Amino acid sequence: LHKEYRRQRQMCIRDRCHTGCSPVVHHWLHNGFVNIDGEKMSKSLGNFWTIKEILQQVDAMVLRFALINAHYRSPIDMNEVLLKDAERNYNRVLECYINALKGMVTESPVALPQPDITSKQPLIKSLAMLEKMGEGFAMAMDDDFNTPILIAHLFDGVKIINSAKDGKEGLTAADLSKMKKLFSDFVTDILGLISTKAKAKNNLAEDVMELVLKLRGNAKKNKDFSTADLIRDELDKAGIKIKDSREGSNWEISR
Repeated sequence: LHKEYRRQRQMCIRDRCHTGCSPVVHHWLHNGFVNIDGEKMSKSLGNFWTIKEILQQVDAMVLRFALINAHYRSPIDMNEVLLKDAERNYNRVLECYINALKGMVTESPVALPQPDITSKQPLIKSLAMLEKMGEGFAMAMDDDFNTPILIAHLFDGVKIINSAKDGKEGLTAADLSKMKKLFSDFVTDILGLISTKAKAKNNLAEDVMELVLKLRGNAKKNKDFSTADLIRDELDKAGIKIKDSREGSNWEISR
């Protein structure tokens, strides 16, 4: 134990010198064995991947998502299928996160009825579902950092947010905002699945899309429908869907 403590202390000092952050980490956790295609990863066997090699295939946040899908003390089998599944599921979370931020309500929340999961009224039942999910988030982390359970609850949140976005859930705007904030807090602050760079990109995307929708709106006012349709069609090709309504135009990531 003394030898391990000295090794970790040396690593911490080295990383502190490299990053300029003090302390670099607050807690050290010993993870389970990392396997490669069913075999224990070993330098002597030559069947190991470096993080640098993995990051040439996937984004760093996808790798993080793949790792926290297993409990930190459990062995994990690292392979291409795992990374592809992690990339697909992470993109689902990322898309929901962006849509959540786009639709976040900023005004003071209105009074809500008492949650009751047995209620036949959609709003009251949904409120109870959200409350239960928030408790599930916290309980999962209290259970020895049980990230796989937390991620399972996270995808429950994805379903609720997407259903509400499609008008399938009887949620008020204020309650949906509470749900989205809960989702956002756990995605960013607890799991760290959104980097600072990604947040900055999302803010930039919001500003750019606001400008694009404004230009498209001006084109429609001037009866320049060919330009308005061109903007809509080109955005659709890029994976951004424009939705027009009487209140105005909105956008969402379609893939």
